[in-house]
Amino acid sequence: MIKTDELIDRLRDFVEDHKILSVAIIIGIVIILISIVLVVGISSGTKKKKVNTVDSVLTIEDDFVPPQDYTMTEDYYFSRQTDDSWPQEEVDRWFAVPSTPVMDELRKDNNSIVEEILGAAP
Repeated sequence: MIKTDELIDRLRDFVEDHKILSVAIIIGIVIILISIVLVVGISSGTKKKKVNTVDSVLTIEDDFVPPQDYTMTEDYYFSRQTDDSWPQEEVDRWFAVPSTPVMDELRKDNNSIVEEILGAAP
């Protein structure tokens, strides 16, 4: 009880010594509380959102008919044959030997990553 009485006495002394500042603080607190109440009231809203409901029930009368134009074969889904190595024409078409500047840049980037990782190691 002693601490609360001491706090109340200090608060009373502050209000008596600084009347204008005390009134300004109280007005500020009231404005903040009113703002909070307004924001919460507006954001929560009393309007209920209208939900569109469909009263009818979908009934399927006809059997399912698959499309006539079927472009993929069944083998595509289940398996795919791959060769052990590429034919030379595919190698020539798809593989490009990297140039020296590109390899040097890659080496430099990799070395900086390794140094970053190992830099903190004991």
